[in-house]
Amino acid sequence: MLVHAIAWPVAERQNPPPEPEVRVFAAAAGRELPSPRAEPEVWSARLPVTGEYVVRVTAAAPTAYTLAVQIPRRAEVSAAEPVAIFTGSTPSRVPIDYLIHADAGRTLEITLGGAPTVGLHVYGLDDGVQLAALADKQRLYAGRVETTQDYVVSVVPGEERAAYDLRITVR
Repeated sequence: MLVHAIAWPVAERQNPPPEPEVRVFAAAAGRELPSPRAEPEVWSARLPVTGEYVVRVTAAAPTAYTLAVQIPRRAEVSAAEPVAIFTGSTPSRVPIDYLIHADAGRTLEITLGGAPTVGLHVYGLDDGVQLAALADKQRLYAGRVETTQDYVVSVVPGEERAAYDLRITVR
């Protein structure tokens, strides 16, 4: 599951708002679930069991934010078909997430086309290591992965109804 509290500046202030902090708890036990991510506004990890979970968002001061809770779509690739292609448009400013498995030493190539306002965010699901940082708004990533795991590939829109074409290749 991926949970992201996206803070938006208030027009009157035009200052960056304080970043919200996201925490996730197992509802039955009340136990907080850890996330490998360093960014407090994003929580991502595998859910340990089917059940109910509580998402808690806090901030140091009043903050306008959008809360995105997502279960990413799995992108399947194989030696015979090393490419997965997706096209669509974002219904809101919430990222569209895909999950791709890559073994250590393989090359992961991601190309994002479409509206100029969309960007990539790519990171390891288990270790949280970013391959393409959200703030960089990249549209192309290519590199060898160091860890065998699932990687989250997010299409991050800067506006509603942003069209995109996404191509994910594992070689």
